[in-house]
Amino acid sequence: MLSFCSNAGPSFIFGFLPLVFSDIHRIWQIWLIHIGSAVLSGMILCKSQPQAAQQVTMKNAPVMGTAVRSMAMICGWVTVFRVFICFLERWFFRRLPALISVVLIGLLELTNGCVSLQKIPDETLRFILCAGMLSFGGLCVHMQTMSILQGLSAKNYWKGKMLQTFFSLQIACATVFAGLWYTLTGLAVLVVLILAMQKRLVISKKMVYNAHSISGRKSPCYFAKKSNAPAAIAPTEQNWRKG
Repeated sequence: MLSFCSNAGPSFIFGFLPLVFSDIHRIWQIWLIHIGSAVLSGMILCKSQPQAAQQVTMKNAPVMGTAVRSMAMICGWVTVFRVFICFLERWFFRRLPALISVVLIGLLELTNGCVSLQKIPDETLRFILCAGMLSFGGLCVHMQTMSILQGLSAKNYWKGKMLQTFFSLQIACATVFAGLWYTLTGLAVLVVLILAMQKRLVISKKMVYNAHSISGRKSPCYFAKKSNAPAAIAPTEQNWRKG
């Protein structure tokens, strides 16, 4: 779940982005792109085989103390990146073109990156960059996540963020240049292909969904047709006695 569940919340998207976009429909599209790219990333990275949950050992600690330390760590990263961005804007970013400086700020910190989007007059380009920034999250969010993982591997997290950012940029470009309905159709086809490659969707004479392997046996929810093969006879229990 770590690979696709770290996303921007609706309160940030619908409460902050109206300052950046004048059309409310753009914000709804960005939210759908954000959620859809996360779902696609999860479908690709998460294995279809059921696996045991990873055991994470946590030390017994007071709830209030743990919460305060987590908040302090998160606020500390936000402060560090805010100061660092102000330093870069003062001495380096002002000499760069607006597009490059906006991209660099968005890679460092999400909120400041969304604020700097107002420097770009083209709303179409602003829309594409905003979709990518929301999915990537910024290095500040990544550092906050790394600080509270407590034994979990960050490998899948980085892979998921990179894949989600790629999907968001592609879907945003398709929405702008091809239209929303063509994009939704393409996404539906992509989902079917992903399910077929993961053997969750078997396409034969009839469509069988969720035909994944459990304990070495195929167990589809719906069979395409009845099998003419004789049913297997279950072995009888044998009682063993010590001689």
